[in-house]
Amino acid sequence: MIVAITGISALVPSILLAWFFYSRDMRREPARAVWATFGLGVLSIVPTLFVAWPIMSYVVPHFGHPLAIGPGEAFLAAALPEEFFKFSVLYWYARRRRWFDEPMDGVVYGAIASLGFATFENVMYCLQGNLLTAVMRAATSVPGHAFWGAMMGYYVGVARFSPPAARAALLRRALGWPILLHGLYDAGLLSLKAYAERGTDPAGGELAVVLAMLAVSLATVVVSWVFGIRLTRRMRRAQQLALQGAVGGVAAGVAARPTPVVRALAAIWPVDAGAGDEPVAEEPPKESRPLAWLMLAAGGVLLLGGALMLLGSVLLALKGKVASAVIGGLISGALPVVLALLSFSRGLRRMPRRVRTSLPPALPGGSAGAPVPRAVPPQAAG
Repeated sequence: MIVAITGISALVPSILLAWFFYSRDMRREPARAVWATFGLGVLSIVPTLFVAWPIMSYVVPHFGHPLAIGPGEAFLAAALPEEFFKFSVLYWYARRRRWFDEPMDGVVYGAIASLGFATFENVMYCLQGNLLTAVMRAATSVPGHAFWGAMMGYYVGVARFSPPAARAALLRRALGWPILLHGLYDAGLLSLKAYAERGTDPAGGELAVVLAMLAVSLATVVVSWVFGIRLTRRMRRAQQLALQGAVGGVAAGVAARPTPVVRALAAIWPVDAGAGDEPVAEEPPKESRPLAWLMLAAGGVLLLGGALMLLGSVLLALKGKVASAVIGGLISGALPVVLALLSFSRGLRRMPRRVRTSLPPALPGGSAGAPVPRAVPPQAAG
């Protein structure tokens, strides 16, 4: 039963995060494309293991001290190969498909590819650990992978539609930021693991260093969330501005100029973006970001609890207690799951969707409703 519970705990955060990033796109991507990218993200763990195993076996042990082994394993055996092969899925598969037709697609497919890898990895870790492991990874590692993938996708998406001269620098950021944040997150934890494998505990100055590394690891989680959400929000605002220009409309609300970065992003948006996608035309309810995040968090907690209760009901039924299982499953399992899905979907709909902005001034010979022109975007890299 513990194995099943930890397995469910490993899957729920990935489902909710995938839903979050998928819903941020104003032109929804084809389901088959999303599933293909997710599946290749799962499969990317195979070449990652082929690269990481010899490094962990023959290179990292020569670093000697746990305080060197931890960062060495974090960057050389974890961050570098994992982020490179996730980047490979995004760059050499998703980016080259016809449905990758606007910069926002980079954020969506980057997060989905990373969640494919993170889901499989998290299931394996949780099945070997315990419920505490599942909860800790659900709150730190899985969202970390998702937001590192979103960052990666942000820069790949910008590079895809930028002039050739700007692409190399953008692609370096696409790999560099996720590798740096991933390595910093793992370094302190893997140093503790190295001490445990030696059967010793850090003391004195070494303990201070380990505590500092763990503080950096926690700070990295916060930075990854903030940075990933910021880039996703920025890309969505640029998408809205570009689409407003394409249809000649102006968002409701008080007019205010978009930031230079958003304008630069909107400037590289293809005129025919989203031709193969499904536009999202539903009218959202009143926007409220604090309420939206509260509803998303409540949905996640309820879904995890409801899933675990449903699992308990199934186990009761297998033991012959069918009546208790049915009543318990409906009340303590199915109801929280339904409420969780409702809360999460309502939270997504309350996320700010409109960019309260005026369109750029009309170009000579054009109109205020004309498509936003393409331009070299020095600010688009953020």
